[in-house]
Amino acid sequence: MSILKNTSKEGGPSILQPPLKPRKSLRNQEISQERFQNLRALLLQKDVKAYEELVCYVRDAGTAIKDTELVQLLHGARDCISMLNENLRLFVQVLLILKWTHRSEAVVEAYQAFLIDLCLAHSYYLNFALDQLVATFCRVDNVSDWLDGQPSEEEEKEFQNVHKVLKTFIELVPMSPKLLLKCIRKQFPYHNKSRATYVCYFHNILEISEYAPIIRSEILLLIIQKLIILDSLASRKEIINSEEVSMDVEEEQFSLELDAKAKTDLTMKLDAADKLDACLNRFYEYIHNMCHKDGKLQPDITKTLYQELYDIFKQVILPTHGTCHLQFIMFYLLSFKQSLVETFLNALWKEISSPGVPPVIKQAAVGYIASLLARGSFVKMSLLQAMLSEWAGWIHSYISNMDSYEKNMVGQKRHLVFYAICQALFYVVAFRHSDLVNNKKNITFLQNLNLAKIVTCRLNPLCVISPAVVNNFACVTRAYQLAYCYSIIEHNTRYVLPNFSKDEGFGDGVALSTTSRVSLESFFPFDPYLLKRSKVKIDPIYNEYDSGLLNEKGVSIKKEESSPSPEEDDENDFLMDIDSHTPQSSNYAKFNYGTSPGFKNHKV
Repeated sequence: MSILKNTSKEGGPSILQPPLKPRKSLRNQEISQERFQNLRALLLQKDVKAYEELVCYVRDAGTAIKDTELVQLLHGARDCISMLNENLRLFVQVLLILKWTHRSEAVVEAYQAFLIDLCLAHSYYLNFALDQLVATFCRVDNVSDWLDGQPSEEEEKEFQNVHKVLKTFIELVPMSPKLLLKCIRKQFPYHNKSRATYVCYFHNILEISEYAPIIRSEILLLIIQKLIILDSLASRKEIINSEEVSMDVEEEQFSLELDAKAKTDLTMKLDAADKLDACLNRFYEYIHNMCHKDGKLQPDITKTLYQELYDIFKQVILPTHGTCHLQFIMFYLLSFKQSLVETFLNALWKEISSPGVPPVIKQAAVGYIASLLARGSFVKMSLLQAMLSEWAGWIHSYISNMDSYEKNMVGQKRHLVFYAICQALFYVVAFRHSDLVNNKKNITFLQNLNLAKIVTCRLNPLCVISPAVVNNFACVTRAYQLAYCYSIIEHNTRYVLPNFSKDEGFGDGVALSTTSRVSLESFFPFDPYLLKRSKVKIDPIYNEYDSGLLNEKGVSIKKEESSPSPEEDDENDFLMDIDSHTPQSSNYAKFNYGTSPGFKNHKV
């Protein structure tokens, strides 16, 4: 049977099938070298035996083929482009699977020219060619030695050889972007692959997105979907536990060298966290490089990238529960321009105000707004106050509407968005109180929020929201005479049962009645950043809580004066100032790092 008719419905025999055995007539290398020189004549003769020998030699020789021989073969194949139809698919496939990016410049140029001519003349080879090109991004062995997450000059040169061909395809072949995206999705490493493989692939597909804007949003969506898997495998609790265990082992074995090693070792002990850290570090660099040119912000590009990332954020990150670090992509981008912050806050507030949005999404959006206002050092005070005013207005309107109904407290679940906004308001006031009370004008602003009416309303928000937020808010509002919360806190502790009840009602609907307590999760997505490498990008734009305490007169005591122990200082950065009026034995005084906005317990 003729080899020229040996094609399958899928387009020919797969090169992944068991290799063809070279025939005895293929006696030595010189025979094939002669055929490189007369390739056109060999293909025109349709000699099945000689054709199979040639295919077997090219496939089996691989890297053993000398550069001069390979250049000769590629030139011959390029001269026969019109003949390389589907009947000669095997020959074309053995050429496409050759490793060529590391070879001499002559080979690289000859291969690139052949590949481009081949795919322009025969589009049915394009998908296989793209597959092989994208696969080269996973074939580097020493990626783990990259300095600062960047490839060496030699590796980058190899990558650029591939990117040059991909750019040409995108420019000349209309169908190539869609096929390239398909190949990128198929080749993306599984999450259990090595960090070297992950970072190498991540680095290169980000570069593709730079010169292929038509598929950039799809590439970014794919990247974030994959990183969410790593983020879910690297919870805050697991990261802390793995780092603590590692430190205990190192203290026992290398106690003398521990301090020096800790300063230079940026490897996360948890594998998923280590991969996520390296990828996010590269992602931050990508965002910065896309939005800046010669050190200047490019407004149009920044706006476009923001819209693409926000669409992905809304589609993927916002509905995902429990992510710890991936959301900082938006945090980092927003720091470039104040108008981006305002746009982001308005978009989230629109989600909260829209009647068709599920309550769980509204609660998440509230958490993002509150956490950004508290943690973003780039957020201007005017924008902070505008958001607080918006919240307070919404809350007062909600309370007024509930007061107009006779059974206003029936159905506790329907009030969860209200409690979430109350918690956000109390949290931001407590966290940013040093900025909000630094002058008389700001204190007047807080007084105009009418916080006392909120805490004493019949919906009893102090009973529902996070105990850590309640205690810090109570301390601040008492110190500046904005509201007095302790009588309500004591009543809730005495009369409100701590267990969650399935009963949808709140008894008689009076705040000071015996009732079961609703459990509202405190979700503040921009809690302290734990990843070592990428942390350097976040620290300059991140608000650490002023660790000063308020004494009974409302005077701030600086961190140096209070001198907390190193263990307390590392636990978290938002001190929980529990006043003597607060019942210390109650659940309000308890705090777990993994589910909090950043408070910790301290006695004044």
